[in-house]
Amino acid sequence: MSLGRYGEHLARQYLEECGLRFRSANVRIFCGEIDLVMEDSARGELVFVEVRTRTGTAFGAPEESFTERKRRALHRSIQGYVNRERWAGPYRLDVVGVQCAEGRNPRITHTPYVALT
Repeated sequence: MSLGRYGEHLARQYLEECGLRFRSANVRIFCGEIDLVMEDSARGELVFVEVRTRTGTAFGAPEESFTERKRRALHRSIQGYVNRERWAGPYRLDVVGVQCAEGRNPRITHTPYVALT
């Protein structure tokens, strides 16, 4: 399993433990890919999740690699998904950072990034 897929696996487990329900993973649409699509039933929201996985912090924390350019591209993909699925409710974008240092337990950070509706 690649580092990125491992990070997505850990992020999914973490989010499910937080009460979110898994809908799909690695959704290819338009110009990009949506790592995870979850549902927050308590709030009636779809949650689009960008997972950033790193083995160290030499280039900053994993979530710091989520650039404005990546956010804009992901937003276009999210709009395409919402339209394709005919989702009429609220939705948001979250960023999950996974740091996997050798010999240590993975560290997960979860940032609800922005409400999109």
